Amino acid sequence: MFTTKSILTTAMGIFSILQLFSCKEESIAYESSYKENKVVLKSINAKGPVSNTITWRLQLGNLHPVMIDALTTDLRGRPYSDDIFGNATRYYLDDDTAQYHNEAISRQPVTPTMLYFSKDKYDEKSFEAYADLFRSKWREIESTVNKEYPYIKEHIIGLVHGAADDFVKEFEGMHGNKKMILRVYNDGRVRLMPREGNRDEVYSGLSAVVQMPGKKLYLDSNTQNNGLTSEELYTFRNTKGETIEVVFEIIPKQKN
Repeated sequence: MFTTKSILTTAMGIFSILQLFSCKEESIAYESSYKENKVVLKSINAKGPVSNTITWRLQLGNLHPVMIDALTTDLRGRPYSDDIFGNATRYYLDDDTAQYHNEAISRQPVTPTMLYFSKDKYDEKSFEAYADLFRSKWREIESTVNKEYPYIKEHIIGLVHGAADDFVKEFEGMHGNKKMILRVYNDGRVRLMPREGNRDEVYSGLSAVVQMPGKKLYLDSNTQNNGLTSEELYTFRNTKGETIEVVFEIIPKQKN
């Protein structure tokens, strides 16, 4: 069974290969101290054959550095609901005014996002130390770096003790005689892909993003569009054996 973790591992492997063909430039964007510990934020500019990618690495004292990149942030925007985090410790920064969008917009110029701290890398003490830093000093760091224009395009609205992957909703089922994976990401994106072979996304028939409030997903009732039928959707189960309807309200909707 392909899990979200195995998919992520494969993606990271591909990302590592691509890095071999890119040139990285690191520079200190911010340097200061907080509670007698050194604070350093570095920008990492990876120049690829087609485009450049800027990521960030923050380090407090001798703690494990924190990456701000595609693996630790939300791609589309803020999560669709706070309750997806369950009992995970999380903190929101004091100016959390970013709204969740029901429209299937692409990544915004400045994207409101949670920042995820994997428990494999950060114990509770390390996470709390970074949480204290972010709540007290991050807005100052952000505004200092972004004096002329938004270099830091990830507008961090909160922190979660857990990897982003931990909170993705994943279901396996059948569609067109093929085993498929249906994933709902923290930022609300809904994606259907084959479990094996070509992992390209296919039309699910569901809303492109979770509709809030209510965690609604509209299902295209026009079977000629080759999306999931209601019968097929019922075959999709998570690792607990639960159907998608345990988490989301499915509403049939006719499309042309």
